[in-house]
Amino acid sequence: MRLFRGVNGWGPAAVTLPHESDAAGVTLSRSEFDLSALGAKAGDVITYYGSADERASDRPQSTDSATHTIQVISEAE
Repeated sequence: MRLFRGVNGWGPAAVTLPHESDAAGVTLSRSEFDLSALGAKAGDVITYYGSADERASDRPQSTDSATHTIQVISEAE
């Protein structure tokens, strides 16, 4: 599982997410956006989407989520 994110139209850059799978084969990942690591500040726009690959079967598949946006605001806002 990968998370693609970009700031103000730059990117997207991918990060591979740690994940867990349960007995039923459901896989979950979590991520938080570190604004300073992304170089994002109040007024910036972050765009992101997730991507997952399944390679265990004889018919590997992949899919991407819809692209979403976050408007970064200041603490005062």
